Amino acid sequence: MKNEYKIHKRKFEHYILEGSHYEIGRMQGEIIKKNKEAVKMYTSGKFRPEKSKFTNFNEVYEFYNEYCPGLSEEAQGFADILDVEINQLFFYDFPISIQNNCSQFVALPPITENKHVLVSRSYEWNFNEEDLQLRITKTKNKYKNIGFSGMCYGRYEGLNDQGLCVTVSSGGAWNAPQKNKSLNWSLAVRVLLDNCKDVSEATKTLQKLPVEGTNNFILSDKNGDAIYLECLDTQYDIKYYNQSSDAHYIIGTNHYNLPKKTKYNKYNNPWLLPNSKQRYEIIETALKKVIPKINEETMLKILAKEMPEGICCHWHTDFFGTLWQVAFNVNLGKIKISFGPSTHNKWYEFTLEDTIETHEYEAVFPDKRIEF
Repeated sequence: MKNEYKIHKRKFEHYILEGSHYEIGRMQGEIIKKNKEAVKMYTSGKFRPEKSKFTNFNEVYEFYNEYCPGLSEEAQGFADILDVEINQLFFYDFPISIQNNCSQFVALPPITENKHVLVSRSYEWNFNEEDLQLRITKTKNKYKNIGFSGMCYGRYEGLNDQGLCVTVSSGGAWNAPQKNKSLNWSLAVRVLLDNCKDVSEATKTLQKLPVEGTNNFILSDKNGDAIYLECLDTQYDIKYYNQSSDAHYIIGTNHYNLPKKTKYNKYNNPWLLPNSKQRYEIIETALKKVIPKINEETMLKILAKEMPEGICCHWHTDFFGTLWQVAFNVNLGKIKISFGPSTHNKWYEFTLEDTIETHEYEAVFPDKRIEF
């Protein structure tokens, strides 16, 4: 692979959203309104049945509203600020997959130095096709939570004020046949963070959600419980973890590991599958070296080294570049974030109690091509 980088710079934004669903929708509309190109994109919706399992816009609208209560009010507030009809929001054109080329890993108290639950996640895609917005959301009658937004409404990962942490990576089998009507995975993350206080509640809720595509979820909480779920076409396979289980770390990259799902790895991209397995092995090797004294520094080092020493990736042109990295101390409610890959950007620390002083962060993205 080539060693030369092309350097790009982009800005991330950080906002606190507070109020009813409708009020938060209006706030998000005001954020987008200042960017004409963003307004054009967000209001370019044109529902096409051939893109999904739904036959018309109203069917998508009601389906999303059933499984993600409050979404329609939020979308209406957003549409009102932008002075468009709700069916013009391009968000409703995406009841199908947003790829999440990511890595995620969790260390539970029996193997951590401070006996805390430590969670890390690296999100890979392309910096021109994401919101690049961190949100602390304080919706009325919902749990406070923090995470990066997906098309404003969804959340790509997060931690809530009850001590529930949710991370996701793709299962990678994008070419597998899909038959079922489904909910975008980023909305599922939002539902869990808004409504669930622990792994037990989140597991029951997630199993009721018909989540689209091919995804690997890790749910963990401050009690030291965790669960790994592999999803394909709304169907789940599950492995449970707690402080007395036979393993105390969980890794998810972009392939399936549970027995009932591994046969679907044949639908994975021929480049991605070996790359995903390599990242899995990199994480596992690094964790095993320091068990039972895994600490926050262990987690950050795995994130901050470029492949093959770590899991940081710089192939943005080929839609596999690290956009942001997150490390959670679930017990302390602290979140360390690198806006852009941590090979080239600094770490910032946040909590749910923060007030915003700086809400823009400039990020450096080193870019190089994959040599197939």
